[in-house]
Formats: sequence, C-alpha cells, structure tokens
Amino acid sequence: MSSQIQKRNRTALLGLFSRRREAWSGSTHAALLSREEFDEQLAIERARVERSGYVFSVIVFTLQCGGDSEEAARAEKALMAALVERTRLCDSKGWHGKHPAVILPYTSKAAAANLINPIDMLFRKHFVEEGHPIVPGPRLSFVIYGYPDERGVSGSSEVSPGPGNSQADG
Repeated sequence: MSSQIQKRNRTALLGLFSRRREAWSGSTHAALLSREEFDEQLAIERARVERSGYVFSVIVFTLQCGGDSEEAARAEKALMAALVERTRLCDSKGWHGKHPAVILPYTSKAAAANLINPIDMLFRKHFVEEGHPIVPGPRLSFVIYGYPDERGVSGSSEVSPGPGNSQADG
C-alpha cells in the first residue's frame, strides 16, 4: 500500500517539476508568473515563514519611461531578462499587480537590497543590446518588502539602496 502512495506522490512531483521546467525554458515572458500565480506563491511563502520562522523578501519594480509605449515594452523585456538572469531558480518572478516583482525566499530586506544594483546593470545592458540609447532612457524604481516585517524600503536605480539612501514606508 505505501509503495503505491509513494509512486503516486513521485508521479505528482514529477508532473509539477516538469511543468515548472517548461515554464522556465524559452522566452522570458514564460518565466514570469501571472498575477494569480504570483499571489498564490506569496501565500505559499507566508505559510512557509509562519511554519519555519525564516524570512522572505519581495522586490516590486516600477519602470519609469518617457511615455513612449514602445520604449516601455523594450524596457519591460530588458527587466524581465535581467530578473531571469540574476535571480535564483528558487526565486519566483512574476507580476504583482501591474509591476514586475520577485519573491526571494530565505532572504532579508538587507540581502535583497544587494540585488538592486546588479539587476539595474543587467537591465541597462539588455536595453542597450537591443540598440536603444540608455540616456534619457527608462529608469527603475523599486520597493522591497520583507515578511514577517512588511514595511517597505523604496528607492530608484539612481540611488544606492544603502541605509543612508533608502526610505522606509510605514
């Protein structure tokens, strides 16, 4: 009896893992979770934290473009590529409302802030590789939320996210 249960569990896990791998291959759009999937992943992370006592962080990005929808689409594509390239496989990348975001399990807000500059550099690199000038180009701003401490730390890509340069939202 227990071998049948183990076999069913193994089959279910293989199915889950194979679907996840398919989502990661191919385009960067496929690598981002939908709004609903991202919200579900947030609920899973909250439950994990409540059970284990660990922390996680969420970085929510905002692209500030000059109003050109074509530039906004290119900037969004560059940000997605940077997120996929710079974050870990266990980090959930997706849409939090209308904003690209990433969930960083077992990561404090301070550790999450260390990702901002590398992501910004990759974002700019990918944007320029498409043949578009970075000046006056799009800018990234962000808010970092930590759970269980949900107060956000915000900033923009032009300001280092160090303690003297970030603001706490209440």
